[in-house]
Amino acid sequence: MPLSPRGVQQTQATASRWRGPYDRVYTSDLQRCTALATDLHGHAPLSVTARLREQSMGDWEGISWANLTQRDPAGTSAYWEDYVNARPPGGESFGELCSRVTDWWSEEKPEGNIAIVTHIGCIRALVCSWLGLGAGEGLRFAPEYASHSELLLAEAGVVIVKFGETSQ
Repeated sequence: MPLSPRGVQQTQATASRWRGPYDRVYTSDLQRCTALATDLHGHAPLSVTARLREQSMGDWEGISWANLTQRDPAGTSAYWEDYVNARPPGGESFGELCSRVTDWWSEEKPEGNIAIVTHIGCIRALVCSWLGLGAGEGLRFAPEYASHSELLLAEAGVVIVKFGETSQ
């Protein structure tokens, strides 16, 4: 889905506030992320990957939770009872998203001052992994749209410097 006019405004504000320099910028290949990543990367290499896409909601894609709850109350109830393992029809579970994103991180082995431009599910998956939390803790993290989070990752542990900060 393309960005709304408000989304474009938020993206521009975020890019102007948190523009690098970065050693590398990683981004989902979906346009609502690539727009921001393109503004952020400056002269840093830009890596675009489908592995940083949001959780696939399959047949539920693009339908509000209110409409889904009315249309498929048993399915949405079952999903929220076990959102880590439950798959929307034709989609992927949050646990599968976590595996996809943490596998990407392990294989890519990003270093230096990097930016990752991605979606809330991927952010939740990475933060849980970095903090040593299970995927079931993912809903504890709820950054705003077009927000900035800053984490310092070191062998000694992870420090959350900023989380979900907006430029608005």
